[in-house]
Amino acid sequence: MISRDYFIIICTYSLGYFYLIQCQLTDRYDQLLSNELDYIHVKHIPSILHNDNVYLPIIYKCSSLSRRRISLSIRIDQTLDRTNFTVFRRHWFCQKSAEIKIRSIRVDLHRSLAYASDIPSNFQSWPIEQGQLNLIMYINEQENENEILKKVQYNVRFLPIYKRPSIRSYRWNPLINKTIETICPEEPGEDFVYL
Repeated sequence: MISRDYFIIICTYSLGYFYLIQCQLTDRYDQLLSNELDYIHVKHIPSILHNDNVYLPIIYKCSSLSRRRISLSIRIDQTLDRTNFTVFRRHWFCQKSAEIKIRSIRVDLHRSLAYASDIPSNFQSWPIEQGQLNLIMYINEQENENEILKKVQYNVRFLPIYKRPSIRSYRWNPLINKTIETICPEEPGEDFVYL
């Protein structure tokens, strides 16, 4: 009976300690960036971007009373027929805040970067493995190149063509019924590793 009480005390203490550390990290961001009026940053970028539950945590802070636009885009330099092509884009607005805010954005890449080529359906995958993530804060609500307040860029990588899943049978394609055995006889399980 005594060991159960100790276990409850240790668990309660551990949860309290974890919460305290999380608050200290948030407070640390607020302290470090208290002099920054406007701030944008990607807290963590995975080593490889794909469409299987990848989220980008965006840290931002605005000083203006009017709304400011924040845009996130992932671009590639060149495909077979296009140059400087956007494969993913999201935007939102922020207003004056004394605190740092965090927003998680789910990555949903263009299907030509997410899946392998499929001859029967005449689907062609792009042989591109690198791109650029752009995070931009504008002075107002408009997306105008002349009104950029802050801009940060990061290099990102995509799955190589030979490691990309089939567009017909992989779990992050909601349009395909994966129970049809003739289409998807085998599918990578949880032991599928991205290198």
